[in-house]
Amino acid sequence: MRLALAALLLLACKAPATRPPVPDPQPAPARPPARAELDEPKATVIVETLRGSSFQPSLDLTPMEATVASGGTVSFSANMNYPEGIRYMRQPVKWEVMEAEGGAVTMHGLYTAPTAAGTFHVKVTRTDAQGQNLSRTATVTVK
Repeated sequence: MRLALAALLLLACKAPATRPPVPDPQPAPARPPARAELDEPKATVIVETLRGSSFQPSLDLTPMEATVASGGTVSFSANMNYPEGIRYMRQPVKWEVMEAEGGAVTMHGLYTAPTAAGTFHVKVTRTDAQGQNLSRTATVTVK
């Protein structure tokens, strides 16, 4: 009996171990397109939608006039309409100060006055209304 048990143990040690099958590795997911690749087709669709419909884009700027102390800030707001079914992650507007030494304005319309007193202009332009020249300009008096 001991001999049979020893033979069984010897056979068990020499038998190859069975492992569950390893699945083939999954291919790596496709690389998402770069930001520029995403934005370009969307911009084309929006422009074509605006040109091919009866939609009339509008743009309003508030406030149109402001007085601020040197180095102070004014928050401007661009109000606009949108084509039906189109929404933006951020407003398609460009902000700029018209005078070289007239202060600065952020992409959100927050104007910071220069240290020098004077009269300056903040301009907002709607960028999705190609060829329609939609812009508004506010006058800022810095004291």
